[in-house]
Amino acid sequence: MVAISASTFYARRPGLSTKKADEVLQSICDRETSDISDSENEHDVDDVNAAYDSDTEEYAGSSSDSDDDGSSGVGISQRRPLWKAANSSPANNVPVLETGCVFSEARLEFSPADYYKQYVDDNMLEKMAEKTNQRILRERGIISKITGQEVKQFLGCSMLMGVIGYPRIRFFRKKGLAVSSVADTMPRDRFFLLRSNLCCQLDDDISDDDKKSERLWKVAPFVEMVRKGCLGLERPNCFCVDEQVIPFSGRCPMKLQYIPTNQILWA
Repeated sequence: MVAISASTFYARRPGLSTKKADEVLQSICDRETSDISDSENEHDVDDVNAAYDSDTEEYAGSSSDSDDDGSSGVGISQRRPLWKAANSSPANNVPVLETGCVFSEARLEFSPADYYKQYVDDNMLEKMAEKTNQRILRERGIISKITGQEVKQFLGCSMLMGVIGYPRIRFFRKKGLAVSSVADTMPRDRFFLLRSNLCCQLDDDISDDDKKSERLWKVAPFVEMVRKGCLGLERPNCFCVDEQVIPFSGRCPMKLQYIPTNQILWA
């Protein structure tokens, strides 16, 4: 198969050069139109086609030369990027599935709790409970005795409350609006105690240099735990990567985006 350069393939087909066009027009004007026969017309058409083919060959040659030399024609910065397949292996060394979009049989019976456990480790919840107890004791002088199970219940209540979307947290325990899955799981004061003091690591355990280099240093262990869960996922042959904005208008060390054309302005 004959190879052709991208610039030649996508370029507009050139017409006759000015010199060739003048020669053809001059030859027509010099002749008497009444004496021109059909054979002469065919001869003129052949001359025009030959002139056009020669110009096309010259243009193709100049395009190939410019592609090889890089000194003329379209600049490198103006060309479209050439995408090539890379033979790099995944960062987590997990083998790529050969079954396409079919999931493994072990995940067919997964419940929502099983998917949650794939990203959130119980050991991390116990560590968060320990650090939270130390913070409450240091700042308030209270022995709270928070356990890892309570941290798990707090996270579950927070996710459920985010789905229901009451405008006030107290509405989840208010008469007539109460949600039993939240009100019966954790008392109100205990919930607000965890909400105000839950942490992954204490401020004194992190140096000032680490705080400047890592903006998410307060939740860095939790983020790393979720990252390991993502790296442990099987990689199918066909998948799609999409993004979704998270509505948020409070204070955050990360950069917030203002999108005036979107329904969600701050995210």
